[in-house]
Amino acid sequence: MELSIYASIIVTLPYYAYLAYEDWKKREIDSKAFYSAIPFIIAVNYANFVSYGIPVLVNDIVALISFATILILSHLGLMGRGDSFIISFIFLLNPYPIFFVGIPIFPGFAITMLSFLYPLYIIFRNVYVNAKNIEIFKNLTERSGKISKLYYFLFGETMRKEEFEKKKFYFPLVSSGMKRLHANMELDPLSPEKYKIEGKYLIASFGIPMAFAIFIGYILFLVSLLLGFSRPFF
Repeated sequence: MELSIYASIIVTLPYYAYLAYEDWKKREIDSKAFYSAIPFIIAVNYANFVSYGIPVLVNDIVALISFATILILSHLGLMGRGDSFIISFIFLLNPYPIFFVGIPIFPGFAITMLSFLYPLYIIFRNVYVNAKNIEIFKNLTERSGKISKLYYFLFGETMRKEEFEKKKFYFPLVSSGMKRLHANMELDPLSPEKYKIEGKYLIASFGIPMAFAIFIGYILFLVSLLLGFSRPFF
């Protein structure tokens, strides 16, 4: 591999380990952590541009598009504002072209796809819990449409009010006095005691720590490099 790729790994691994820790612990990352990475991004992109040329610029354009898209979603409350940095930076810190299981792609795409394994685990867990509490789930979603019920079954978890109050980073979706499809990631409080939940039961969604998911994806990507499932163009 080119030395520029090793430089990307040396920068990305500890940086995303830190972001993952902060995101898991607080669901909030200081903006200084993002701005401090910019000099490293510039250095890594220059080093990789010397080795790979135009593909690096294409990767950076993709990163900017992803940043803008997620920023729009954050204004709609669908994602956190910090997620725009978390996802675009994984592209910017790894701008070299690769073959991922034989497909020409940028590492950012491969890492993002691998990171979905964590949300997939959350979905399977939700399905298991909701299936165990199916009668309570049916009562809570009695007046919801079929598509909404499917959504809640996949992305929400049925639980007691007391259980919710002991959990961190869960957002209520359905209760006796509330019904919505998603939390507002920019406005919703992180502390469960700030919600006024009516009734004994509710359906709540887990606020997935994006940096933690991306870090898992990056670790899996490095494993794929070591095992030969991924390799640089040249």
